[in-house]
Amino acid sequence: MSEYQYYEFRALDRPLTPAEQTAVARLSSRVDPHPTRAVFTYSYSDFRGAPLDILARYYDAMFYIANWGTITLAFRFPKSLIPLSEVAPYAIEDSITITEGEEYTILELTYNQDGGFDYWIEGEGSLDALLPLRGDLMRQDYRLLYLAWLRVAVANEWEFEGEEMEPPPPPGLDNLTPPLRAFCDLFQLDKTLLQVANAGSAPATDQKKQNWETAIARMSPADQQAWLQRLVAGEPNLDILLRRHLQDSHPTASRRPKQGQRTVQQLREQIESIKQRQRQKARAAAEARRLQELESLAAREESTWSLVTMSIEQGNGPAYDEAVGLLVKLHDLARHQGTEADYRRRVQNLRAKHSRRYALMRRMDAHPFLQAAL
Repeated sequence: MSEYQYYEFRALDRPLTPAEQTAVARLSSRVDPHPTRAVFTYSYSDFRGAPLDILARYYDAMFYIANWGTITLAFRFPKSLIPLSEVAPYAIEDSITITEGEEYTILELTYNQDGGFDYWIEGEGSLDALLPLRGDLMRQDYRLLYLAWLRVAVANEWEFEGEEMEPPPPPGLDNLTPPLRAFCDLFQLDKTLLQVANAGSAPATDQKKQNWETAIARMSPADQQAWLQRLVAGEPNLDILLRRHLQDSHPTASRRPKQGQRTVQQLREQIESIKQRQRQKARAAAEARRLQELESLAAREESTWSLVTMSIEQGNGPAYDEAVGLLVKLHDLARHQGTEADYRRRVQNLRAKHSRRYALMRRMDAHPFLQAAL
């Protein structure tokens, strides 16, 4: 099977200039200049540039996937909108990296599936569902970072011995947005991990409308005028910048998540406890279904023995398979009812009557309880 690599870059805050589009197009003859998007797909060769350098220079979002099991989601942010002190606790070497430049901060999330993907992958369209996460992070919604941390820290026992504390669990992990669910699907966060995340997270609380109204009313006329002028000028991310300004001016309008209280080992134990309960529940449900099927079979036991005889008399392989399958079910019923002696007698009679049907005998001999009936 040939390799598959997919790179997609997206400009969100401003389009690329014609000169920038030309510079990106030089990376591949198959890429047409575009002001907001560039896609590179490879089957036998590789990307000629450094992806994160291209992101830092021209774009705001990048998505990468390769069929050997690597997925990368990366965002570029204006440096002032991502406080390093708030996001640094979620960093994990080689998996969640946060790099500050002169003007921008780069966040890179990487996931590696051991052994590669055992299903067909397609990169086209994946980034669209994830783009709103960039704005969420700039609004200080760090649920993406916590989920990415949880995915890596809990699973990688060789990197995390268990005494490390979890970073601050953001509120609202019990009510994920569609972009966060898309991230969980791509990065394979199962429901057990999400349950553990929920247990340490406070419910999401919307900012009260009057808080913002009060904060805006307290702004001076000159300050209000300055913000309106920036709005008319089309400054990107202005809503985020204004909220940040109001939060800094009136701290009661913001709510920061508290430091996590659980160790990695405690998280793993919680996950194992949840999985154990799930296994017990699944076993109980399977046993209930089995008993229900046996009760149904008991009501038609004699007619099922007749079906066994009819199937055998058809004299072909599929019919023999059907007969043996019915005998297996009847054996389960006999064990349940405590009538195995009668069952063995009836199977002995069948074997004696049809002993020259060698294909049937081979099929019956594959089951010890049918062979033991000799």
